[in-house]
Amino acid sequence: MAVAALALGGGCAPATDAGGSAERGPPDAAMAAPPMEGTDAAAPTATGGDDAPWASGVEECGNGIDDDGDGLIDEDCAPSLFVGVFPPGGGADLAGGGHVARIEKDLGRPLSVVQTYRSTSALGAARAKQELGEIWKHGAVAHLYFEPLGYSAEQLASIATDPAVLSDLTTSADAVADALVANPHGRLLLSFGAEMNGTWTEWGCKNVSATAFVAVTRKMHDAMTKALSVRAIDARRLRWVYAPNSVSSGGCGSAAAYYPGHDAVDLLGMSAYRSGTDSVDAAVIAPSKTLMTDLAYALAWQRGRFVVLQTGSRTVAGDDRGAWFKTLVERLASESAYAGVIPFDLSDADPSRDWALLDTSNPPVARAGYDAFIGAARKLTPSDAALEGTFDPYFWDVRLGDEAYAEIQALRAAHLTSGCSAAPPLFCPTAAITRADAGALLAGSFQVPAGDVAALLGGPSTASTSVRRDVLASCLAKLMKAKRPAATKDLARLATDALVDPARPATRAEAAAWCVHYARISPAPRP
Repeated sequence: MAVAALALGGGCAPATDAGGSAERGPPDAAMAAPPMEGTDAAAPTATGGDDAPWASGVEECGNGIDDDGDGLIDEDCAPSLFVGVFPPGGGADLAGGGHVARIEKDLGRPLSVVQTYRSTSALGAARAKQELGEIWKHGAVAHLYFEPLGYSAEQLASIATDPAVLSDLTTSADAVADALVANPHGRLLLSFGAEMNGTWTEWGCKNVSATAFVAVTRKMHDAMTKALSVRAIDARRLRWVYAPNSVSSGGCGSAAAYYPGHDAVDLLGMSAYRSGTDSVDAAVIAPSKTLMTDLAYALAWQRGRFVVLQTGSRTVAGDDRGAWFKTLVERLASESAYAGVIPFDLSDADPSRDWALLDTSNPPVARAGYDAFIGAARKLTPSDAALEGTFDPYFWDVRLGDEAYAEIQALRAAHLTSGCSAAPPLFCPTAAITRADAGALLAGSFQVPAGDVAALLGGPSTASTSVRRDVLASCLAKLMKAKRPAATKDLARLATDALVDPARPATRAEAAAWCVHYARISPAPRP
């Protein structure tokens, strides 16, 4: 699509060199924001007058209305702690009368996540495809562990290059992608090679080095990315979850040593079981915080980012197992970093390995601590029922419910911004917007040549100079008058907005909100 030149005349007020955001200051040098990307790929409609106001397309919590038209009501509640379970037999438990049915009945609401394991063999991939369909039909998000299981010592020694292993990874990725196609509402949490920092797994450190594990994980990620792309599947329907154990075996290195990189991970997770009479802080909270610290996860990245993927407590003589589970739920719910908790509900003939909440009878009977866990989970603030806050966001530092969340989503969906960082994907919403970013954003939003916008911004400045709020508003007003001459009400609103802290540098979030509303860019689609 060609963009028309504008005869606008005159520049806006000069830009200022006052750096930084009023809220948090400029990003670190390592996070320096590249220019936003303008494109014609999804041109917004920037014509017309003051028609119906821009709608965010985000469900509001508690109003009893299906705001976003997806058939669900009030699903986007404020982030809380979701509850899942690993039931005996994985998806097979959903046939009826099993652990999932008992837990959901006692909770009074559906579980958010059902967890299962499958190998990366051809048989395991085929079973995973079937099982994912069963979990999605039940209405839950699936969490699938793919395990590189059943390979010889020689194959494990060259796991990242062995042709049979790589072929299996492609087969596994294709199976998952085909399942997503067959179940258009399905959403998946995917982990590869869980508990790799222990010696008890075939793919663990006794057979596979940390370097080799990172390499094969990235091969799995590449295969999955290709499979999604070939089928035109929204990549946000699948979230990668890093899944080490909370305690490494001797000589295996730390849990962080096996991390494949920010571009191959969406969520952090951990198997965190109680040993003896360890407290919740010792068994779960401390190791999870250590992992986030070791991986240099800034506070803005941590919100809703960590899932306790497997957890449990054995029954210890003289100890209150129920109190431990109650404390676990309450502690995780009290901190914004934690998104969910998934108890491991599989009994073992060896009592020292039996973490289950329910026994193996049919129907299952509660074991010690079950009632306390259910009671604590029942008191949780309703979490966003479809886990929209986990799957919907494009950027780690812009979460569901944040100011300008919907507008930033809309810009990203329209290919008008790539944010300020690709790995991890960040938008840097509180950072001051630079002249370069403002120019690209305005040009893309109103579909005008970049040179015209550069002339509007004018003044003695460089690409990295921050842009004042009144300068940005003045440029927006000129663009609106040229592209939307009948938008008198919007022009009045913009003039009012510009009166608030006019000399302060505009933040990237403020610029996003103004461009989306005044250029009438469509809301972002849900994955």
